[in-house]
This record gives sequence, C-alpha cells and structure tokens, in this order.
Amino acid sequence: MYFPYLRGKQFDLGALKDVAQRLHPGKVRPIIEPVRKNINPLIAAVKKLNSHGITPIVIINAEVGDLKSESLQSNFSLLHGNGAAFLPCVRINNTNAQQTIPFLNQLDGDGILSTSPLARQFKTRGFQLPPVFSRRNIA
Repeated sequence: MYFPYLRGKQFDLGALKDVAQRLHPGKVRPIIEPVRKNINPLIAAVKKLNSHGITPIVIINAEVGDLKSESLQSNFSLLHGNGAAFLPCVRINNTNAQQTIPFLNQLDGDGILSTSPLARQFKTRGFQLPPVFSRRNIA
C-alpha cells in the first residue's frame, strides 16, 4: 500500500483530482493535511477520489497553515457532513494528548471510527483496529 502525503494546497489537490481515475483503490490511499481555511477544493478532491473508490485519510489537526490554531472539533465539523467520505486522522503527541484523546473517544463513541468504510475493510480482511486511545498508550 502506498500512502502519498500531500498538503491540501490548490495545486496538490488539483493534481490528485487529475490522477484519481488512474489510482488503484487497493494500492493507494492519499494522506491529506489541509492547510487552507477554504475547504471547498479539499472536499472536491475527496469527492473525486471517492467516485473512483478511494477513501483518503485527512489529518484534522494540521501542523501548518490556516487550520493550525483551530480546535479538533472545529476542523472536524468543517470537513464532516459535506458528502465526502474520508478517514479522519489525528496527530497525537505529548503536547496535544489531553485535547486529542477525548475527541478520539467521542468519534469512537459516535461510531464514526468503527463504522467507517475503511474500518469495515479492515474487519473484513481480518485486521483489528487500534484500541481507543488513553493517556497510558502514548506516554
């Protein structure tokens, strides 16, 4: 499996849309870190990938760009509910663990993590999803 890492800039997203039809869903899963507050180009790129059977991974707590200072909940709300299917990815480190872990537990409790298309693929193939995070897991 190849996981190309892209910042969600205009030309990166445009390139992703252009090659979407040539990507093999079982071999390529893009990881996108949004950097602009205007998420319309990101949503369009994700929908284009979805139309070709690809569910990208989207980092919802960016390290750079316009969304860096926003909360996890705010960024997730911006992205979720636009008809685009993606797997939310959250960076966890020692400085953001206290804010991140409750949010991940909320997503898991809401069934977003455990019922995603990617989670169903993992279960179908006999893989286990990582356990819900706690402070003990990342110390």
